[in-house]
Amino acid sequence: MRKIIAILITLTMLFSVLSIMPAFAYTGYETVWTQNFDVESELNDKFAGVVVANTVEFNTTNGKDGSGCIALYKNATNNNCGAKIRVDNSILENGKTYRFKADVFVDLNASTDVDKKQIKIGYLNGWKGTVLSQSVTSCKAGNWTTIYSEEFVYNASAADATDGINVRIDGTTYDISGENKDILYIDNLAVEEVVTDYFKNTKGEKVSTTADAGYYADTFDADVKTGAISFDAYISDNDDDVASYDSFGMYVYRLGYEDGKQSVFATGDDAKNSLKDANGLINVLVEEIGEEYFGEKILVVPYVVVDGETYLGEVFTYSVNDAGENLKWLGAKGE
Repeated sequence: MRKIIAILITLTMLFSVLSIMPAFAYTGYETVWTQNFDVESELNDKFAGVVVANTVEFNTTNGKDGSGCIALYKNATNNNCGAKIRVDNSILENGKTYRFKADVFVDLNASTDVDKKQIKIGYLNGWKGTVLSQSVTSCKAGNWTTIYSEEFVYNASAADATDGINVRIDGTTYDISGENKDILYIDNLAVEEVVTDYFKNTKGEKVSTTADAGYYADTFDADVKTGAISFDAYISDNDDDVASYDSFGMYVYRLGYEDGKQSVFATGDDAKNSLKDANGLINVLVEEIGEEYFGEKILVVPYVVVDGETYLGEVFTYSVNDAGENLKWLGAKGE
């Protein structure tokens, strides 16, 4: 890996972190649970659907991938067409942010005067509780549409003790005309975790800050050692992003001290070209860490400055001891 920034800092010059949150990290979604309704038994499974004020059928061929799905249509007394679907709450972690998504298909066989329907998806606390939040998507008939709920933070202590958090999908003003009936198909229900603590490069690959550590000593087992940590942090390998930077660099702190902070930075076209050559990565080397401080955490935060505004990246901590069995003897200092 090409090193484009290096700094020599004694540990006593490193300082503590203030309240810092990532500002230019990638926000993405990772699927943590799915319900595909590929077999009919899933309709009565613990984590499958219970119909609300309409009729439900299992359809073996009309799913998005040609397999099973839920088929919903109104009954004689209610125009609404929807279902509550149980969610396996064991996959939800307290304090994390999630959203629901599902594929829906609107089949209008009776409502011949319209070509789309409003579909709602939301989450509810418990099984008989009211929907806490809903988002609405206009879905064109004859096409599969992916719909998404609003994001929510899972609070384990507030979740219903028996039934937890579940999802509800609703359509409105569905009709029946003789043998014809409007049908709402539901497939591929999923829970997605909202992830904001990583970056993506231009290849779509996740990129996170990494670190490696070693120590200088006259011999491998010498009594006197001084540590070093090398941090590699991702800024960007996108040409347009890099061109917009006034400067970029990394803040370096010693966790637990409040006297100040150290900043290493680069600016100018040469630095930007080096950043792109290094696939968007910068390197900071922290040295002269006394052995008594090998357990102390060093915290680094990459940043960029654009139009005079500073944007912070991923917060990352590491100590010499974190290298464990991979701690390297670097030879005698100066070799």
